[in-house]
Parts: sequence; structure tokens; C-alpha cells
Amino acid sequence: MAKSCDNIVGEESGNVYKDVVQKISERPRDSAGHVLVKFTENPDDYLPQLIEQYISNGYSLSDITILVRKNVEGRNVVELLINKGYQVISDEALFISSSASVMRVITVLKYLNSPENAINNTIAKHYSIDPVYAGEIAHLPLYELCEELIKRESKNRSLSESLFLQAFLDNVLDYTRDKRADIASFLQWWDDKGYKSCIPAPDGQNAIRVMTIHKSKGLGIPVVILPYFSFSLDHEPSHAPVIWCEPDRAPFNSIPLLPVKYKKEMGNTIFANDYHAEKQRIFIDNQNIAYVAFTRAERELAIMSPLPEK
Repeated sequence: MAKSCDNIVGEESGNVYKDVVQKISERPRDSAGHVLVKFTENPDDYLPQLIEQYISNGYSLSDITILVRKNVEGRNVVELLINKGYQVISDEALFISSSASVMRVITVLKYLNSPENAINNTIAKHYSIDPVYAGEIAHLPLYELCEELIKRESKNRSLSESLFLQAFLDNVLDYTRDKRADIASFLQWWDDKGYKSCIPAPDGQNAIRVMTIHKSKGLGIPVVILPYFSFSLDHEPSHAPVIWCEPDRAPFNSIPLLPVKYKKEMGNTIFANDYHAEKQRIFIDNQNIAYVAFTRAERELAIMSPLPEK
């Protein structure tokens, strides 16, 4: 392992962890823990089965935390669990504005507020908004207007989308109680504050928590599930950063800093030192993220990952 790491980021990388020692508590445990590694192309199908297995083993929903790398993965897990009937708590994935149905309602409100706007017109056509229908409902009070628009969202609506839409309506009702209840004022409030609103946490807090690996730092959790554990140790090409390089060769060094897109070819240029420094930094960052993810569990750790490529 050490040799393979050296091949990726250089021999000096071994010094990063040379003084690190894993200290294991001498306190006796009343039972052994378990680690499950599951290679699957369908983690969403296996996840509910795994949760039921932990529940049958005596764990409560509040003992279970699902860790993800990205917020979009968290939203996917939240939708899946809500549609399966589980109570869920999530700081990142329960934003009302993350719901496609809610954002369609906001889009129609923007059209009704300014139908002459070319962008609003284009979006309205994309969502098949009938101008005649829009004119018929535009006079409704804000809350009734939103109710009417949500009725149009009822076809093939999932349980999770229903929860987001109901939370949105609750926000509209709260807004109309003490603020100007016209569309323009509401949209301004939404852009300033409303988009940050979240679905309320379940009563009693006996719910599965979904959170990012980063947010889990320092926590001890009875049961940890990593449903999408698969990421590169290097930057993903689609998200490669621009790094600021310090040229050390004429005539390029006449400019103290140059922005260069990070990619493998940099290793064969005058920016090779900057490239290898960034490669080592992201390698260590990703290694540390994996360490955090693997060390949160107190009793049960389940890791799901795609099948290895042949």
C-alpha cells in the first residue's frame, strides 16, 4: 500500500502519517462490532433491506446514520427512505427548494408576476403553462393560487414530493400572516430567505439521519451506512480546479501567478511542481475523508460500492 501511494503522489507522501498512531480504548466492550462490504450496482434496492436487518437486530431508527459525499446523494437517499415510509432527518437534503415540484410552482409564480419577460415565457412554454389558464388563476390570493398550482403537480407525485409541497404551502401560509401577500413580494422573500426553509424534523426524533461525511467529523454513531462509497483519489475531470501557479522560468516568470486548469498533462510542463503539489494535496484530502467515514461507527459499519471493473 505504501509503495502504491508513493507512485501516486511521490515518496515524500509517506511522511504525512509517520507520527500517526491509532489508539484503541482498553475499555471492555459488551459485544463485537461488524463491518459489511457489499459490491452492488443497485444500492438503492439493497439499502431498505439493510435497514430492516439492523432494526430486526434491535437497533432503532435514531441509531442509524447514512453518510454521503455529496448533497445530491443525500437528497436521493432522503427521497428513497421517505417513499419507503421511514422517518428521516437531514440538515442538507431537506431544503424545500431542492424539490423539483416546488421549483416548478415558483417558476409559474415568476411567470404570473412578469409574463412579458422573455425568460419567464420560455420557461412557461417548457412547463406547458397555458396562458389562458394562467390568466384565470392570476387573480387568486397567494395561498389559494399556490394550492391551485400544486393541484397541477398531483399527477404521479411521490410521497417525498408531497411532503416538500406541503412544507412549501406551510411557508406560504406563514408568510401571508404578517407580510404583503402579493406575488412579487413573496418571490423577493423567497429569493432572500425562503429558499433556505427545510421540512420540519419528525416528532420524537426517532428517525434515520442522513448527512455528509464532512458534517460527521467527531461523531460516534451506533450504525453507519455508506451507500455510494466510490470516489477517485484524484480530482474528477469534470470538477478539476484552476490552480494558481508560480512560473520559475523566463519569460513566464514575468507574471507572478498564472491560472492553469488542473489536468494530467501539467506534469510534463513547467508547472509540474504545482501539479504534483495539488495532486498530493487532493490525495491526502480524499484519504482523510475515507478515514472519517470509516471511523464514525461504534458497532456497525456497512459500505456499499459499485462492482469492480473487469
